[in-house]
Amino acid sequence: MIRLFREIPKISVTKGERVTMRFYRWFTIAVSAASLFSNLNRAGADSYISNLGDRWMGQTPQEIGDIHALSTGEFDARFSTGAGAFSMNSVTLEFIGLPGADALANVNVVLFQELGSQKTQIGAFATPTVNPTPTQWPHGTTYLDFHPVAATSLQPFSEYSVAIYETSLKPPLDVGLLFTLSSKFTTPTDWRIGPTTTHDPFAGGEFLKFAADATLVPEPRLSGLILTGGVALATALARQRRRMPPRQWLNSPLNSPGMVNANNLFRAPIYPNAAGRDSSS
Repeated sequence: MIRLFREIPKISVTKGERVTMRFYRWFTIAVSAASLFSNLNRAGADSYISNLGDRWMGQTPQEIGDIHALSTGEFDARFSTGAGAFSMNSVTLEFIGLPGADALANVNVVLFQELGSQKTQIGAFATPTVNPTPTQWPHGTTYLDFHPVAATSLQPFSEYSVAIYETSLKPPLDVGLLFTLSSKFTTPTDWRIGPTTTHDPFAGGEFLKFAADATLVPEPRLSGLILTGGVALATALARQRRRMPPRQWLNSPLNSPGMVNANNLFRAPIYPNAAGRDSSS
């Protein structure tokens, strides 16, 4: 009887090769975890500071809140950032009614970075678009988003002010902005709203209603750092392996009896029986 079987060669693995296999296993796990962590912590565009939701508590529901004309002078709404660097997406303001194109062309929105008594202009906003978010008075006021003219970055733990003013025109166009008496605001992180300064004596101590929409600028990804280190380590291991002796194959088919072809198929060795005849006959 002929028995055919395929023999699986055994491989002797050196200590260095075991270390290499363990490294690749843990390296793959680490990169996968880092990528997941990076995706979970990647912040998208969001309103990082806003007091637009602060409701006016008037005597009647129809009573629209505190309104001040932009023709009285410049309004400076201050805020400060927290941890992380950001890229500005838009500034949202609440207007009385819906100003026409001529009136909006007369409105200037500029961003300053403040350091002590020094102010440095770092950005400007234009191209106003209607924000569909309903205001407290949907038929009386409108949110307008102003977008950066150029890329505008915000540094961590820094002071800024949004300045709104009219271009000098005679007579001035009638543009009114909404204010609030409360210092309340919302933020998903650690930003803060500061006081609003104005030349309008009737707006003293009040806060311009606005929101700043920004995107967190991601730091270098952990997975990228791991990948860089992993490539360097893999290169070093590869160099080490080239200096190692070749693998030793145990029970190699070339050393096994009864090989019949190059496909590693073997026939059991034939031994004579007691009568002196082959067992296969």
